[in-house]
Amino acid sequence: GGLTMLHELGQSLNRSFDVENSFSQLTASFISKLGFERSLIMLFEEEMQRIGSQARVGYSDKEVQAIQASLVGDKALQEFLRSGQSLCVNRQGKMDPLSKKFSEIFHATNFILVPLVVKEKAAGFIFVGRDVAYEEVGEADRELVSTLAHQMSQAIENSILYEQLWKSHRELEMKV
Repeated sequence: GGLTMLHELGQSLNRSFDVENSFSQLTASFISKLGFERSLIMLFEEEMQRIGSQARVGYSDKEVQAIQASLVGDKALQEFLRSGQSLCVNRQGKMDPLSKKFSEIFHATNFILVPLVVKEKAAGFIFVGRDVAYEEVGEADRELVSTLAHQMSQAIENSILYEQLWKSHRELEMKV
């Protein structure tokens, strides 16, 4: 099931230093097998002032652009992501203002939002959601998505370190 898929994805992420390739593995089939209809991975640029969409399932270009516009410079999102905590929301329960806001932005009734943390900074987030109101997300779902977020964060950090090493190697070669 989900754990086997995460393990296989984790192995693939550890072998690759190409972040784009890592994100491309999060296909509609993969997300569906985890039990979700929608997913979105976004990374921040320029200290959270720009947000780039890296992978998406269940959203059109127009919807992604609207989500990006809603989130750029959003102080509540920035504070939430800096906290390092994940958010698990079910429509059945009473929603706090932040959960209600994200529910409206992402057009999802039941969802999980988990920060991507690289070098102790919020680098972006993974969002997964279900549109069916009676299919709540639970603690097991949160753990699965948190594990995925950790694997993706590690892949991003590995890619950054590899790029730095490659640049240093080239600079050294030019000096010799």
